Amino acid sequence: MASYNPNISNGTCYYAENTKTKGDFIPCGNDAIEVWSCCLTGSICLGRGDANACWDPVSKNTYVAGCTDPSFTSPNCRPKPKKFHEQEWVAINQACKNLQDGSDIINWTGCKVADDSVVLSKLPLAACSPYCASTDVVYVGPSSLQAFASLPTISGSSIFWQSNFEPQTTPAPGYTPGVTQPVAGTSGPTGTAPASGGISSMSTGAKAGIGVGVGIGGLLIIAGLVAALVFCMRKRRQRRNQPEYPNDNNFH
Repeated sequence: MASYNPNISNGTCYYAENTKTKGDFIPCGNDAIEVWSCCLTGSICLGRGDANACWDPVSKNTYVAGCTDPSFTSPNCRPKPKKFHEQEWVAINQACKNLQDGSDIINWTGCKVADDSVVLSKLPLAACSPYCASTDVVYVGPSSLQAFASLPTISGSSIFWQSNFEPQTTPAPGYTPGVTQPVAGTSGPTGTAPASGGISSMSTGAKAGIGVGVGIGGLLIIAGLVAALVFCMRKRRQRRNQPEYPNDNNFH
């Protein structure tokens, strides 16, 4: 049986069905072993098998991008609603949140950017405020999403696992990378139905939050010298961004 390194980012990312990403989005694990969500290089991977989202420490965006299953039927993929389907990445936010009976379950709605946008940036209010309909809900779940991986800046490099997450080390029987995966469960494109009671309009505070950034809310490195350089660059970046990471590894 072939042996694979479970601690590297490896594989092809798709932002829509059978459509490969054109940006610097890489898997949150090794696709030779199992399906993974994809995030921009240097991002934090969130909500494995549920939200399948990302957090970018530069733009402060919480967002969804794609996955390594070209059919998007794997539970480790987050399909995008029709309105955002052709976007490489979709910022998600809590500005339209509607708490259900005092619980922590809310509606994460999407923001509109150009379909060919592959660079994450802070978004203006106008990119998000019109999208509070139930059809604009990208994910329904908790207001805090747990981090499980910190991505390198180069595909094929090592991943820093968080929250004591341990990746699978061998492929499941019959698994083939880059092909349609079996559908798990009966959930729809957004995971679950939007919280009951409809999605409320934005509050002044929520609008202000979006105004300052929506984020509120394989090639192996063979040469030892190159590997050392990448490692040092990554450590410097982590130290530079460390103050911006919540201590409990939850991102809003």
